Amino acid sequence: MAAAQASISGTVKDASGAVLPGVTVEAASPALIEKVRTVVTDGAGIYSIVDLRPGTYAVTFTLPGFSTVRREGIELSGAFNAEVNADLRVGALSETITVSGASPVVDVKNTLSQTVLTKEQIEVLPGGRTIKGRAALIPGVIVPGANTGVVSHGSDSDDSNIYTDGYRSGQHLVGRGTGGLGVGWGTQTQEAAIEELVYDTGGQGAEFASSGVRMNMIPKEGSNRFVAEGIIYASNKHFESNNITPELAATGLKYAYNLYSYDFNPVAGGPIRKDKLWYFVSFSANESDSEVLDIYFKPNEPSTPENCRDRPVNDPSQWCPATTGAPFNTSETVRITHQVTSKHKLRYSFDNTKFVQYRGNFTTGGTKVSPEASWYLPLYPTYLAQVKYTAPLTNRLLVEAGASFERGDFKTVFQPANSPTAIALWDLGTSWIYENYYSSYTYEQRLLMTKASVSYVTGSHSFKGGYENRSGNAIQTNPYHGDIGRRRVINGVPSDVYVYNGPAANTQEIRFEGGAYAQDQWKFNRLSLNVGGRWDHFNAGIPANSAPASYWSPAVTSPEIPNVPNWNDFNMRLGGAYDLFGNGRTAVKASVGRYVGNHALDLTGSANPIYTKTDIRSWTDLNKDGTVINPDGTPQFAEVGPTRTIGFGTLSGTTSEEPGLRRDKNMNYEVSLQHTLRPRVSVSASYYHRRFYDLIYTDNLATAANNGLQPSADYIPVSFKGPVDPRFPSGGGEQLTIYTLNPTLLGKVNNQYKNSSANYREYHYAELSLNLPLPRNGFVMTSWTPGRIHQNTCDVENPNDLRFCDINLGWRQLFKVSGGVPLPLGLTLSAVFQIYDTPGSGLSLTPPYIRANYAVTSAIAYQPRAARRPVQRLLQDSGPPTAETLHHRTAQDDRCGRVLQRAQHDERGFRRRILLDGEPGGMGAPERPSTRPPDSWGPANAILERGVASNIRERLQNARQPEWFHRPQAKPDERSHFRGPSALFNT
Repeated sequence: MAAAQASISGTVKDASGAVLPGVTVEAASPALIEKVRTVVTDGAGIYSIVDLRPGTYAVTFTLPGFSTVRREGIELSGAFNAEVNADLRVGALSETITVSGASPVVDVKNTLSQTVLTKEQIEVLPGGRTIKGRAALIPGVIVPGANTGVVSHGSDSDDSNIYTDGYRSGQHLVGRGTGGLGVGWGTQTQEAAIEELVYDTGGQGAEFASSGVRMNMIPKEGSNRFVAEGIIYASNKHFESNNITPELAATGLKYAYNLYSYDFNPVAGGPIRKDKLWYFVSFSANESDSEVLDIYFKPNEPSTPENCRDRPVNDPSQWCPATTGAPFNTSETVRITHQVTSKHKLRYSFDNTKFVQYRGNFTTGGTKVSPEASWYLPLYPTYLAQVKYTAPLTNRLLVEAGASFERGDFKTVFQPANSPTAIALWDLGTSWIYENYYSSYTYEQRLLMTKASVSYVTGSHSFKGGYENRSGNAIQTNPYHGDIGRRRVINGVPSDVYVYNGPAANTQEIRFEGGAYAQDQWKFNRLSLNVGGRWDHFNAGIPANSAPASYWSPAVTSPEIPNVPNWNDFNMRLGGAYDLFGNGRTAVKASVGRYVGNHALDLTGSANPIYTKTDIRSWTDLNKDGTVINPDGTPQFAEVGPTRTIGFGTLSGTTSEEPGLRRDKNMNYEVSLQHTLRPRVSVSASYYHRRFYDLIYTDNLATAANNGLQPSADYIPVSFKGPVDPRFPSGGGEQLTIYTLNPTLLGKVNNQYKNSSANYREYHYAELSLNLPLPRNGFVMTSWTPGRIHQNTCDVENPNDLRFCDINLGWRQLFKVSGGVPLPLGLTLSAVFQIYDTPGSGLSLTPPYIRANYAVTSAIAYQPRAARRPVQRLLQDSGPPTAETLHHRTAQDDRCGRVLQRAQHDERGFRRRILLDGEPGGMGAPERPSTRPPDSWGPANAILERGVASNIRERLQNARQPEWFHRPQAKPDERSHFRGPSALFNT
């Protein structure tokens, strides 16, 4: 089921070179509960054994009248196809010829671009201990951030997916499913429970709808012998250091220490009944707590820890520094493998995860958040249940089927200890938020996935057809006290409040997301031709729903809204692999395919007429009690002004679809050459080209459209002279124009999703990679990936977005090398080193690549005048062009009888040029001198892993300090000073 799709194939001949049909071929491995898989060569002497789990195999060839040949040491992983040929000579069956040699390293049959991290590499290599963190080791892959997917060779981060044993998992339905909350949010990777991590980066066949990076966790299973192992990581602030010099400290730069962290991950597995029933269980618990710079616990808040409540309320200098509050994660897994009969196998698994972050989101934009106003983030219940059925009914026919059910809840809610009448207090004058969290949000989702396939494999010919379907729903609520989310003041003077239309639960459903596919593979002498077709169907809708009356809006009822959207697409895939010299050592590959974009409930949620709406109303504190809520939790209605939002409290979806809206798509073209230099040494050269089209954008039909690059007449231009600075190419001072919406159109919104015929994104990437084995099972993996990006998004609603709408970033490079070297005395050294061109602070690693440094929206009209601030920086600083990272590990193995213990320590560093004040890209005043070195490794902290301390280095980057940065925690009348410009520490 796409989880264990490795295979062994080849051709059997006699001593004269004639092909031999009817040869019995057996693949045996301890990884198979059935022990042996058997096939027979076809009329062309070709065989193929598919659906094999990762492991080491022995292949035996038998035919009456010929000697038996046995090939040992065949290593399989991922979807790799090992080409194992055999020559039989006349003799007795009892005579066995055993052949030992290096396992093939070049797949001369499949076009899939895939990299596999085995459990041995996972144990040896340093780096992140999640499937996304490990993706940073893969050639051409970039991990943009914690709450996004990953990208490779120009793929879209929203098209990346995490799979658990072949089933999509860890995907919340917010947005497109991977953005926002992030792919894998709430999904824990138990390192000790992983057999291998498989990353598909290109050439995907008809089994898959999208072309993004596919990350598949292949879990360990039980076996015929009992095995137990575990991992323990631990650290605290005493194992951290930093490189903050006295000069940097004098500018106000501080370092946020990791107070402590640990990770405990034991696993065990074995037989319940030998060769019939295996079990595997695992458990993981991890926790960490970190300092938060220049934010303090107020002693009189109920959410303040007990040990910080005895501090003087009127002396902020003695308040306890805030902490993140030890985010706590647990994960449990139970997995059963059941060989029901010789031809029927079942696998059951259940994964349960609990994640809680006690305090977080201490900044929002340029505003700092007091601890009692930080979020409480419980991510549970989150679980995944699976059942899989596999049946090789004959030596040519394989049937697979299965289902999974996933639940994943997400909440950002108030601190549990806060008062039930507390409402966030947002001071626009000092840029602080107090008293309660300002954006309460609960989200529940349930997903059912079913899939089935039939494979018919003769040897020369391999056919596979199947279907997959995901369906489920998501329920969202926004509960607020008194249906008021926040009250805003300006230096303590009441300004306005955010009122909502009640905590109505809005529901969206994915009714069918999947499709049917068929793919065929033919082998013509040295050429393997892969042809596939896929029908993709996406249908979502909104069930009939109702919402009770709130304090600010009447009760409403909405009928069912089906088909938002309802897409049908047919996409072809074509690929070929050519064994260049016929010896299985060199392959030329090419593939082309059209893929659809990943979507969840992004468009559906926008069309839901029952959703949380916001109305910003004036607030006059008539009774001078500083709040707008009565002690009984009801609003003080007399203090709240009239509505400012057209249609507030009525049924209206935010965005509709134009008739015939199409799903966004992309074309992928790939060519590669792979060669075996010597046993276990491979080198490859590849070229990738992607083009995204039919991109979806939002058009407000209430305003006139832009005419090409000419701004709409509904927007009023505002021109001013730009700043003068020698760092500008022309010295600055040019006329700059931004656009604001005509005031008569404020609040008039009739948004519609449309396909753009002009917008597109285009990528060109090349890649060279080398895999090199070292003595004593050591290894080195290295790659170099240069790429060029061109993006045109000039078909936009807001004319301000026309600035930089057509960009060409030019060639950027990514270099990676990683490996491990076993040494005497049980020592192992390993390292990961990367050099990559960074977009800089003004660009992003994923679309749209350029971040706007200004916002011109209708919300500006609702901002109190005293809260409006001039735009101070219209030029984003580009930042240093190149960064380097180094992460190395030293490990020591000690064996006592049957017990192996490993102690290790890690050190990782980030080096990025610290730009001097006044030079291009720097952010300090040009006249201010600097004595900082032009290059510097970042500050260090440390980790204690399995009992050994080490240093971990992060990065230090120079940046202008915004007004709110390093402002001490205080109410407006207590402390309002701030320090001067300084460097900004980026974690």
